Amino acid sequence: MKAVILGGVGAMGTHTTSELVACGLFDQIVVADIDIGKLRRLAGEWKLPLEACIPLDANNAGALRAAIAGATVVVNALPKPFTLPVARACIEERARAIDLSSLSAELRALDDEARATGALYVSGCGASSGLTNMLAKHGARGLETVEAVDINFASFRAIALSPASVQGVFWEFGPGSQRAYYAEGALQPAGLFDGAREVDFAAPIGRQTVYYVPHSEVHTLPRNLHAGRVTIRGTFTPKSMRLMRSLVEFGFFEPQPVQIAGQNVARRDLIAAYLAQAPEARDEPVWGYGLHVEVTGEAGGQRLRRTLWTTWPPASQPGWSGPAAWTKCVALPLVAGTLLLARDQYAGCGVDAPEAFLPAEPFLAALAERGLQTHEQIEVL
Repeated sequence: MKAVILGGVGAMGTHTTSELVACGLFDQIVVADIDIGKLRRLAGEWKLPLEACIPLDANNAGALRAAIAGATVVVNALPKPFTLPVARACIEERARAIDLSSLSAELRALDDEARATGALYVSGCGASSGLTNMLAKHGARGLETVEAVDINFASFRAIALSPASVQGVFWEFGPGSQRAYYAEGALQPAGLFDGAREVDFAAPIGRQTVYYVPHSEVHTLPRNLHAGRVTIRGTFTPKSMRLMRSLVEFGFFEPQPVQIAGQNVARRDLIAAYLAQAPEARDEPVWGYGLHVEVTGEAGGQRLRRTLWTTWPPASQPGWSGPAAWTKCVALPLVAGTLLLARDQYAGCGVDAPEAFLPAEPFLAALAERGLQTHEQIEVL
């Protein structure tokens, strides 16, 4: 049994690789990354042989196909711009693959081709999307009709955990993204900071205001769970949210550049470069990724609401303090999905979100074994 991890020593890849090495399921683990120096150093810590380290330029389609050849499962932990090339390579190799990037329209368009070859590509298996989808699937179990799925998240991390993480917050709460919720058989557009709602997340996050965000659950859950309404709202730390409101108000997302020392500089690039260097942008007192999902529907003539939420170990527990807590909350769902694919605990082929292929109960059980717990409350309405 062979796992190939692309981007295996990146921010998410490092934790994913560490977990997959430790689980003992795989006869062979191959880690491919452009940072060969870091790869070889970490391979020594993981006790992987040097031949398990492959230098990879993901811009090279031939190198991608060579890296994943013969894999039982391919784990794509590369940055989002590489998602489509990796998916195409996996389809050509008839591979089983999983990633963290939310399902895009361009990726979903490869579904027919993947089905024709028997390939499987599970897209968006992080916290949100990913664990949120599986919580919704678990909450919908046994329901004859799924009236609504209301998803809420609180991503508590520093805004500049990495260069890509800055752009992630810009995408969530910048004015250029398209936000919507699903109702009455269609997507309903929503504006920036629309849909404000107070949600009680588990400690240490607590009560937070969440807003509509541009996530893929509103596209996939109506199709895969036949949900009549789907909403997805989220927030970052209060400090990051205050900053985003100020940046929007002061025009930092407008397309016109500003002049600095006689050179035109894009406003968005200017603030991103600053945040990547500012110590204040890497400092937060609370880290973690809170999820709160409500599934409303009917079973046996009763109208029910199942509320599901997640908790993780306290910062005092080794390996769960600071950035590691947030990283694990995002990476562990990718690990759980990988294990299900490797154990043949999936159904179908094609390109879609996790709820289309993976069973919810063993998925959540794999997370619980690693400290990420799911809780549930059921109300009769």
